[in-house]
Amino acid sequence: VESAAPTVLTASEVEPSQSGSRLYVRQRIARIQQGGLKEGRDILEQLLAQAGTESGEAYAAVQLELGNWYQWNGEYRRAAEHYTQVDAALRAAGRAELVEQWLGEPAELPDNRRFQVHAAARPSLAPGTVTARFAVDERGRVDNIEVLALPADQPAHEGRVRRMLVGTHFRPRFVSGSAEAVAAVERSYRLVADAATGRRSPAARCLAGG
Repeated sequence: VESAAPTVLTASEVEPSQSGSRLYVRQRIARIQQGGLKEGRDILEQLLAQAGTESGEAYAAVQLELGNWYQWNGEYRRAAEHYTQVDAALRAAGRAELVEQWLGEPAELPDNRRFQVHAAARPSLAPGTVTARFAVDERGRVDNIEVLALPADQPAHEGRVRRMLVGTHFRPRFVSGSAEAVAAVERSYRLVADAATGRRSPAARCLAGG
């Protein structure tokens, strides 16, 4: 199960007589997002019940997805509770080596393995990649962004790369069930073409691991 963005309010869902009320719009957005949060939680909890605690790694994997779902939706305390369960379930199943692999570093959400490209592991980056160094705090928020490399033909993308990273949901590093800030995360991303314009873009929806 992949994490997904909360449902976004469309213009057609706001009644004309009420569309001028900012408070009304905020309340409608909150109700729709809460509904999406509940639906995702219910699906994942059903999968968790089907997996059962005795399934070990499978149970931990669903707990990880539940944590990611809450993290995506800004429910940090609940997310941390599920990440703690991941740690406990993997250790109980004799798979302690997976704790570091799954939770040992910040991860972009949704955690679909499309985002991560470690610059250290790829000394010769493919054309069209950007490299950045940044901090990720205990809540998964990005700060202190430094863009280290941009494609030679796209020097103007630095500001957009910064905005993309600030808008990306991260799962923070977890150690022994507790979230930890990481001061220097270095990642490289491959720019892909925007379907509408054909131009390469660092927008969050257009980033993919190389």
